Amino acid sequence: MNGESTPRPGLYRRVCSAAALVFLALGNPALAGLDTGAGAFRNGDYPTALHELSPPAENGDAEAQFLLGSMFEGGLGVEQSYAEAIKWYGRAAEQGLVRAEYHLGLLYAIGEGVGRNHAVAAEWYRRAAGRGYAPAQNNLAYLYLRGWGVANEPIQAYLWSSLAEQQNYPGAARQRMIAKRSLSRGELREAEALVEHWKPEIPQVSRTAPE
Repeated sequence: MNGESTPRPGLYRRVCSAAALVFLALGNPALAGLDTGAGAFRNGDYPTALHELSPPAENGDAEAQFLLGSMFEGGLGVEQSYAEAIKWYGRAAEQGLVRAEYHLGLLYAIGEGVGRNHAVAAEWYRRAAGRGYAPAQNNLAYLYLRGWGVANEPIQAYLWSSLAEQQNYPGAARQRMIAKRSLSRGELREAEALVEHWKPEIPQVSRTAPE
């Protein structure tokens, strides 16, 4: 956008996905309310996962929708389809599932299954970031540092990378230092005040849609 260079999609995906996996492995709480399908997904039994997850996903369960999106994105037991991944991530994201919001933003950022659109990616990242999801906070900072889909705002980059760094998210400290170098003393004080007073947003929607 606006003539900016864009990262290679494969590299961008590997960096973001690997960092997210590290973050999850380092202590994100286990998913609540996992049913048989979610257990099968964890164990790599994707045919069972597909069979068990499809009905609750169709009935509006956000967790099931997210896992189906993951299966279609990665071609896990199904024919790989970014279009299907976006459909299921989108349904879960509209219900406020932060991991779905993040993954939907990632697909828009790298242009998989949709035209690359950093502005839309930033909106989905912002939703998840506002709820305290470190991978989304870090990616949103990345966009603010470069002015991709958002204004080039080092103060916002400092805010979001600082919040991700507080959760020990990989690469966040480096992004914060890059943002800091662009700030005047007054701007740095403003950015630090934003970090100090930041509070996560309260979700306005439930995990599962009403019947």
